This record gives sequence, C-alpha cells and structure tokens, in this order.
Amino acid sequence: MSDIWVRYNAFDKLDPKNPAPFNAEHDSVWYPAYYALPALKEIIFPLMELVDGERLGGVLITRIPPGRGIDKHTDKSWHVDYYDKFYVSLQSQPGAKFFCGDEVLEPETGDIWRFDNRLEHWVRNDSDKDRVTLIICIRTEKYMRGAN
Repeated sequence: MSDIWVRYNAFDKLDPKNPAPFNAEHDSVWYPAYYALPALKEIIFPLMELVDGERLGGVLITRIPPGRGIDKHTDKSWHVDYYDKFYVSLQSQPGAKFFCGDEVLEPETGDIWRFDNRLEHWVRNDSDKDRVTLIICIRTEKYMRGAN
C-alpha cells in the first residue's frame, strides 16, 4: 500500500526527533498534494456540503496494488473519535473488497461510503487493477460521531 497525505498535521511544527506528536490534537493543514491535484477540491467540498460538514480534518489517498491488502485493524486517536470518515472510491474493480465490522463492500468507482474506523476493518484487493481511495475526515453533527 502507498499513501499520499493531502491534509493533516503541520510538519513544520513537529520535532523530527520525536514524531509522536504527528497524531496529537491539531488543526489540519493542506499539503502540497492538494495544490498538485486540483480535482480534489471538486470532490472534498461538495461532500462537505452534502454531509453538513462543519470542520475538515485529514485527507488521504491510498493505493493498494492487485493481490495486496491491509490487515485487520482498528484506528484509535482523538482524530478518529472527533471526525467521521468518508471513503471515496477513485478506482476500483470487482474483487477489491473493503470489510468493516459485519459489512463487506465491493465499491465501484465513484461510490462514497461513511464508515466507522473504530470498528475492525481491512481491505483485500483481488482484482487486476490498483484500488485507489480518497479518505476524507469531516466533523458533522449529521451523524453525531463525536458526541458523548
């Protein structure tokens, strides 16, 4: 798997000798990838409007080659608890499956899903093409994700 971070914690505020604060509470900032990929704006901001987004967090592009995957895991951090995670399929073929809790998704290119990454989830790409996903983290009261 390979990732392109589009938005997250500011690198210039981090100590290279102590990368742990990378996942500490922060206001996300744009990375150079956002400016190099102007079509992202046409995906991110309409989705924010659609879900009544109040605050934009991390944005990440993931690529999983054919025959590869991501092992079962759960995500834990303040970011996970505060934002809802939206999965936008940029490229997918039959055989590329996303598992989350009891659900199995085999998304088509263009599909958008909201998922709870606090549940165990994993990916298996048994297609013959790369699976490319845009993950957008949005704070929204619409789903009450961060409510206590």
